Amino acid sequence: MKKLTAIILAALVLLSVAGCNSASSSAPQATTSTSGGASSASEGYDKVKLKMSFSGTDAGIDGLVAAKMKEMLAEKSGGAVTLETFGNAQLASGNMQRQVELLIAGGSFELGIIAETVMADVDKSLYVTNIPFSFASYEEAYKMADSTGGEWSKKKLAEHGIVRIDCFSNGIMHLTNNKRAIKTPADLAGLKMRTYGDVQMSLMKELGADPINMNWSEVYSAMQMGTIDGHMNGYQTIDSASIFEVQPYLTEASVIWSAYDIVASQKSWDKLSPKTQELIMSVSREAALWGREYMSEKEATIKEKFTTAGVTITTLTQAELDAFKQAASQTRKSFMEQCGEEACTAWGI
Repeated sequence: MKKLTAIILAALVLLSVAGCNSASSSAPQATTSTSGGASSASEGYDKVKLKMSFSGTDAGIDGLVAAKMKEMLAEKSGGAVTLETFGNAQLASGNMQRQVELLIAGGSFELGIIAETVMADVDKSLYVTNIPFSFASYEEAYKMADSTGGEWSKKKLAEHGIVRIDCFSNGIMHLTNNKRAIKTPADLAGLKMRTYGDVQMSLMKELGADPINMNWSEVYSAMQMGTIDGHMNGYQTIDSASIFEVQPYLTEASVIWSAYDIVASQKSWDKLSPKTQELIMSVSREAALWGREYMSEKEATIKEKFTTAGVTITTLTQAELDAFKQAASQTRKSFMEQCGEEACTAWGI
């Protein structure tokens, strides 16, 4: 009887041990399945904090696209990849050219949204997208940006340690001023016009204006004080920087398509894993396409806002536009020669 009791007790102990082992082996499986969310999304991505610099305000198209990228990177990486955004070129003390120099050097920030006209400071052939009166519509410009033109710019920027990831724009630039409605090149005579870069400087001189090179952060106050009478820019920037408050005249002259590139420092880019690079490229593409659509849709609303605010908007006829293009013929010829046949062919100019 005692032997039988011992056997039964031993059997019960074995069953108890087996049950504990079974329960403990199933516990990690349950934990994994319930905690899969963010940890699985972040798997394989670098745990990294990136900085992005851009020249406009948070309400400008570059600021809006930067915010979109910040949101998507955090979401799609499960919080592994975070992005800090800095407008008004503040990481470069408001100096747009210095912004490019710091990007190339690496260390101050990893990513940027920078106009190609600004990056032309390191390579004059990049002025190709700024040759006046080359693109009459967004459709024309983006067709080239997404094909041969974009490939050429990518190759050229790579020579200077800049990774071109994607492209949208600051709009098609029009003319604003605080003196009079502009319908002919002669109407620009004597106006003090803000410019940035060699192309705009040459163009305003040829059209008879008095060009003044100036960083964007200084423009609004310069208009208030009368240091400059006008400038050229896209609707979104004119609105986001409240330029319409001090510029009652706007002429739709489709002067220059302003290309904005999403770029990275090659030095910083090379430190990222291929999977993180792929994520940034994917997010940049999505944000760039969003920015393009936003820009196109927003302009009609902005025009109504300007009209209500008392801005006189002058829309030129094709003949009047042709007169501006003809008046700018020497600037066009000069920069086509400077940029070279390869660049102009790639961009369809």
